[in-house]
Amino acid sequence: KNCEVEGVVDGRVVVEELLSLRSMSKLYGEIRTGKLAIEPGATFTGKCDMGAKKENTSGTEQASKARQ
Repeated sequence: KNCEVEGVVDGRVVVEELLSLRSMSKLYGEIRTGKLAIEPGATFTGKCDMGAKKENTSGTEQASKARQ
């Protein structure tokens, strides 16, 4: 559920609740987590996805619904 990083991680990290990057940590890659805490001095390079997935509704679908 929770994860604390104190070293170097290179890759994908999935944490259900809280991901904490400690001051000496380095994370390179993709994060998917509910909450993210980054201490001063930590390094994060990559992509972060937090929270619920959003609906993917294209402009065509929206225009079609508006005409109905």
